[in-house]
Amino acid sequence: MEFHDCCIWQHRKGLEALSLYQGIVRMGFDIDMSTLASVLTAFTCLEDITGGLQFHVKLIKSGFRQNSHVGSGLIDLYAKCSGGMRDCRKDSEFAFEL
Repeated sequence: MEFHDCCIWQHRKGLEALSLYQGIVRMGFDIDMSTLASVLTAFTCLEDITGGLQFHVKLIKSGFRQNSHVGSGLIDLYAKCSGGMRDCRKDSEFAFEL
């Protein structure tokens, strides 16, 4: 698989994951921390910092508890998509209460 093909595959999988998440929410299923971490991974795959930031705000408003999987997903999102280590560090301090 060439690099370009790999990027297209990841993009499609990210879109598919977000679509599945939206369906789960619409049907009223309970969402666990692993699901939330997977949604963050989808935003990271899509390099969608805006969507990831909006999802982060939703996480905060919903009162999610600090969780290592979600925290890791947030750090990954900020480090790979925003390009700023300041955001990444700030988020890690929030996520892990450093």
